[in-house]
Amino acid sequence: TADVDVWNDWDEDVAYPVKTSGEPVCSIAMRHKAKNEVLITVSDWAKGGTVTVKPDAATLGLKTGFKAYDFKDGAVAVTLKKHDFAIINLK
Repeated sequence: TADVDVWNDWDEDVAYPVKTSGEPVCSIAMRHKAKNEVLITVSDWAKGGTVTVKPDAATLGLKTGFKAYDFKDGAVAVTLKKHDFAIINLK
């Protein structure tokens, strides 16, 4: 919809505003403009493990001081089982 921006990590035509490190994953970032909230879905397609997710707050339109569960040093670490996923809510 017009209220939501969506970024796919596999889209080569648009800079992706989320960096991941650790295990290989696919991810999608979605921003609800009116609510100033971002959801990042991270999916494991391999053996599972720990993934660090670091959003680009400015590109995602997040205000300074936004909140996320287990957010430390500008990133969130999640541990995924094989073929599992995590949803990170930033607001």
